Amino acid sequence: MTSERSATRRFEDRLLVELKEVIAENSSQLQPTPQPARRSRGPRLVAAAGLTALGTTGVVALMLGTSTAAFSVEKQNDGLVRIEISDLRDAEELEDALAEAGIPALVDYLPEGQFCRQPRFLDQQPAAPGPEDSIIDEDVEVGGSIMEDGVETSIDGMAGPDDPATGAELDPIAVPDGATSVEIGMDSDGNSYAAFVLNPGDFADGETTLVIEAAGTLPITGLGVSQGQGEVLPCEPVTEPGAGN
Repeated sequence: MTSERSATRRFEDRLLVELKEVIAENSSQLQPTPQPARRSRGPRLVAAAGLTALGTTGVVALMLGTSTAAFSVEKQNDGLVRIEISDLRDAEELEDALAEAGIPALVDYLPEGQFCRQPRFLDQQPAAPGPEDSIIDEDVEVGGSIMEDGVETSIDGMAGPDDPATGAELDPIAVPDGATSVEIGMDSDGNSYAAFVLNPGDFADGETTLVIEAAGTLPITGLGVSQGQGEVLPCEPVTEPGAGN
């Protein structure tokens, strides 16, 4: 048991480093002046508590201003729902869009450097709060995908192939059970996003709730996706150790 916990902790530490590298790389590509059109940067696949695909039958998107969507909720032909978040605004509207897609959800957006104290579900075992707790949840269903040159590869809770744009790799064997891949990348307009896919059937019992926690503005600097049963506790913001120093 000790060795399993050590392996999970090492994975979580490495995941946090990967996430920060993605944010740093995406931020460095944002330019203050117009740039010539270029092919969008391929997303890096990281693991998180949460989930996959494309080929949609309907899309609900909340637009900011005239062209930028804060989020989109896409109903796919296979019955799954793809959620993409590109701006941490209008959490209630995202909750409404997810409810229409058959997924009861609670969405909390926080300033950079903060996270919600864990656990969020009342009946879960007590856990020491920390930024990694918003990223890994061992009780979450798994699934994932990665998009490269317009071709999507679907996986089951494991890290994808090497990212051609960064050379980064997450060893599939090192990803603990319950960790879910989340697509993090930058679109052709230079906007960062995080995307994952859920199965509405997992929420058909009327007792399961999705919890989304995200921090930052542009870019998104932290993301947690989990699901469970029972009462969801309100988000108690906690400042990440060292934030603001």
